[in-house]
Order: sequence, then C-alpha cells, then structure tokens
Amino acid sequence: MTDTGKLDGTGTSARSLAVIDVPSVLTAYNTAPIVLEAAVGDIVKISVDLSDPNGDHSPTNIRLVLWDDATAKTNQCTDDNNDCYIINLGTINPASPPANCTTNPGGTGETRSTPTAAGTKTAAGIDPYLTVSCNETVHFNANYSAAWNVNATVTDSSSEVTLFADSSDFASNALLAIGISSTTPSIAYGTVALGTDSVYKVIKAENQGNQILDYGLTGTLMCTDSPTCVGDTIARAQQHWEHGAATFVWSTGNALLETVTAGGAGVNGCVDSNAAVRAVYNVATEDVSTSWIIHIPANAKSGSYAGENTWTVATSTTCTAP
Repeated sequence: MTDTGKLDGTGTSARSLAVIDVPSVLTAYNTAPIVLEAAVGDIVKISVDLSDPNGDHSPTNIRLVLWDDATAKTNQCTDDNNDCYIINLGTINPASPPANCTTNPGGTGETRSTPTAAGTKTAAGIDPYLTVSCNETVHFNANYSAAWNVNATVTDSSSEVTLFADSSDFASNALLAIGISSTTPSIAYGTVALGTDSVYKVIKAENQGNQILDYGLTGTLMCTDSPTCVGDTIARAQQHWEHGAATFVWSTGNALLETVTAGGAGVNGCVDSNAAVRAVYNVATEDVSTSWIIHIPANAKSGSYAGENTWTVATSTTCTAP
C-alpha cells in the first residue's frame, strides 16, 4: 500500500518562559581579630564578597552587623557602640562608595547596562562579582570575647532580601587600661605655708579598657629642679590620698609610696576601686577618683616644687600589687 497523502504548508507553536532572578550570593566574609587600644579601640576592616549571577538587580542596601555573640545580642541587634555595630551601606555605586568603605568589582564579569526591553537579556545591574570593604571603629570598652561575628543582609532592587549565614567567630583582646581625665590633668596644690596642709585636690582617672580594674599609686620626690632632684626636695610621703572625691584629714590619709607593696590596701599604695567598664564609651565613670592633700614640713625650704605621680593598673579586682 502506498501513502499518497501530500503534506503541505507550515504550522507554528507558541513558546514562553520566565527567567527567574537569582538574588545576590555572598561568597566570603573577610575579618581579622579586634585589637583594642586604651581610650581608642580599633579600626576594624570588614569585607564581604558578593556575586550576582544574572545581574538583573543591583543591591539597594547592604546591612553589615558586627557583634559579640557571647553576649545576649544577635545579628538583629541594635547599634550600641559597644558590643553591636551596624553599617547600612545603601545603594552600592563603585564610582561613589559609602563613607569609610571601598568597593572593588572583580571576577570575570563585565559591568552591564539596563535591559532595553522586557524579555531582552542584554543584562543589567552590577558587575556579577563585587567586594565591599568597610572600616568600623570598635570602641575600647567592647567586650573581651572570642565570639565576635559579622553578618550581611542584602536587599536588591526587586525588594528581594537575603539574610546570609554568620561569619566564623573571631576574637577581641582583654584590655586593662587607666588614664587621667583631661578635666583634672595635674595636682595643683598651689601656695602652701610652712607647717600647714594644702586644700584637697581631686584627680579623676578613667577606666579606658574593657576589664574591671583596681590601680596602684606611686610617685617621685617633689623637687625644686624636677626631674633631676639634686636641689631642695619634699618627701613623696608628704602627699596623702584617699579613694573618692571628697576632703579628708591629712593624718588619716594614705601616704604616697615609691612602689606598691603586697597587701592590697591603701597603705600598700593600692586603690581597691573595682572600676567598672564603661557602658557608653564616651561617658566616664568617676568611681576611680582620688583626693590629695600635701603637708609642708615646717623646715622645708621655700621654692616651687614639682614631681610626678603614677597610676598603674592592677591585674585583679582584689587590688593585688601590679
């Protein structure tokens, strides 16, 4: 049997597809240990590597969170300038990066333009590979911990929000540090008559680290030719002090020593202050203040005398010798 049918003409079949936008992908965090310094802290560099495989939507905001996971805080914490720091970068424009940040397109992709028409994949958005690096100041009162983390949340122009996994843990250092307040930089006893006591003077010291601390007090002779001290002198023990910011009787105060001795009490040159870590880095606690009185011996030579007193951090809250 022979098929004599004739096939003629053409037919069409409609086809359609939708290309699903793939949101940005975080490929790496780059962090380093936090190294805090007294009264300053550390400038911490946080870097994230992003990839936008099809490039259809540039990020409209990148939110970086740096926080101490050893506290009760999470990657959704509120910025407190202590154990939680947040950087909101906004739209990433490599030509005009956010303050304290840099951007670095990389990889093998090219910068691409806006699509010319719906369904026309001329490509769009950012370079498909992007590194964003930001500097964040971590203050000196930040928690001593081995569980600091970074987290990134990226929002793109299609309102797609991607919360990435946290970084690996990294550490901050323990910092024992004390400093003299700029409001009371020196003990100015003024003019004191022979055989009498000065009025009391207050020196405010500040906890400039992230550890509860005590401190020791020592000092030099007071001399008319300080610091060589080959001229007239007044013994260091003529200076007496008490913990706190109030007057006291010179005879009951603690004599200034050349070195702190064992014992952990005022007579050993130790101030058992248990000075707390600041809750807010730029608000000083004043529980490390000391009051000072000097008694001028009746046989002292007249003249202008100067010396130097030293505050030294003790290594425990029981005020053991430094």
